[in-house]
Amino acid sequence: MRLMTLVGVVFLGAALLGAPATGKAQGMFAGYAEFCGVPVIVARTPQLAVAARDQFGNPVIYADPGLMANWTASRVFFIAHECGHHMRGHTTPQGMWWRRMDFWATRAQELDADCWAAATLARRNCQMLWIGP
Repeated sequence: MRLMTLVGVVFLGAALLGAPATGKAQGMFAGYAEFCGVPVIVARTPQLAVAARDQFGNPVIYADPGLMANWTASRVFFIAHECGHHMRGHTTPQGMWWRRMDFWATRAQELDADCWAAATLARRNCQMLWIGP
């Protein structure tokens, strides 16, 4: 129950505290690559954050400048959620194939990434939630 409460609070915070996109230059956001070993690149994206593969097949996370300007727990959860997609294999060719072939795969992968993020943050005692600028 505590896990579901944490996820609910984070999503409510994300909805209420989302910052508008800024004109920041694209680049690496320091500190979050260590969270799951995947570099976070600040670039405009309508999805706020996206787990993807670069042109060489390496995992990356693209985060919108508006998300990165939001110094709240919701930003950390977004990044942890995208890490979850990489850690759970959703961005591999097999994971992407399953997403395209099965109607329920997207929902299952999103919930799986949420659970990975919440469990990881809980194990770390949410220490990353309180990092300031």
